[in-house]
This record gives sequence, C-alpha cells and structure tokens, in this order.
Amino acid sequence: MKNKYLFKGLNEKELPENADEAAVFFEMRKLSTEAIHVETLDSIKDVEHWLSAEWYYVANNLVAHKGKTLIFKGRVVLAERSNLVVFLHTAIADEDLRPLLISPCFKKDVRQVIFISEDECHLYLADAF
Repeated sequence: MKNKYLFKGLNEKELPENADEAAVFFEMRKLSTEAIHVETLDSIKDVEHWLSAEWYYVANNLVAHKGKTLIFKGRVVLAERSNLVVFLHTAIADEDLRPLLISPCFKKDVRQVIFISEDECHLYLADAF
C-alpha cells in the first residue's frame, strides 16, 4: 500500500529531523481512541473554532495491519493554522478530503486531536472542556 495523498494546496513543512512521523501519528491516534472527552463537530466552522494554535501536525490516517501490529503508511506534516484552514475548505470543495488527524504541535503529550473525513468530524481532548 502506497500513500499517494499529496496534501495538495497545503504549504506543509517537513518535521524536524529528530521527530519520528510514526511516533507523532500514533500519539495522535492513541488520544483519538482513548479520549474520554469527545465532541462531534458539525461543520468546518466548528473545526476552525478549535484551531487556536499557530502550528499543527496534520496526518493522513492511513495504517496497514501486519498480524496484530499496526504500521503507519501515511505522512505527517507541519502546517500553519491559516494555511490549514484554506486547505480544509479547498479539500472539501474539491471532494478530496481524506481521513486526517490534526493536532496542535506537541513535544511530549498530545492534548487535542481532531479527526476529519468526508463523512464525520470529531474532537478528542485529553482534559475536560
């Protein structure tokens, strides 16, 4: 399985050399599967409301299974908030929105993840509202 999603229109920046894409992705995925505080977001405007940081990790949610082991097959990039918002609007308008995990950049613990796809959007928080 090859990842052919190019984040078209997103002026992404590569992660720093010491950052591991798979580790960042799995931290984001872990919060999205274990979070107690979950909210369904009904529109892109609801998503924008929660985008309050300047920089975000954006990962296409693409994994493969090898037995019980999950293998990350996507990409994780850095994106500036303003460009991320434009990218999301364009991807929706072009009907090219793939399943994404979006999180403010973090060094150790991820506190917020937004899962967005063509059909649904959810906010996962590590802490109470």
